[in-house]
Amino acid sequence: MKKIQDGLKYDTETATLVAEDCNGHDRSNYNYWTEQLYRTQNGRWFVYKAGGANTQYMVKLCDGRGFGESIEILDDEAVKEWLEEHNKGEAYEKYFGNEIKNA
Repeated sequence: MKKIQDGLKYDTETATLVAEDCNGHDRSNYNYWTEQLYRTQNGRWFVYKAGGANTQYMVKLCDGRGFGESIEILDDEAVKEWLEEHNKGEAYEKYFGNEIKNA
């Protein structure tokens, strides 16, 4: 998927997939959802979000609801929150390890 915002292109095919979270359902299932965190070659972050008709990612259609997908652009702080929320500690350490403090 591609999105152009502020003259910048965010593309899942050319960016690096950093981390992914999903519910394990098949893409054809109405309850399927996935979120994929990407980093562009220029160091910008975005999340690809997609899901079936029974998820928060659905789109309204004339005759009901259907599969929806979107790209959300994130700054570094939002990326850290996403990684923590989705329990992706390894990726957090890889990209923000110098900011981690011992408890």
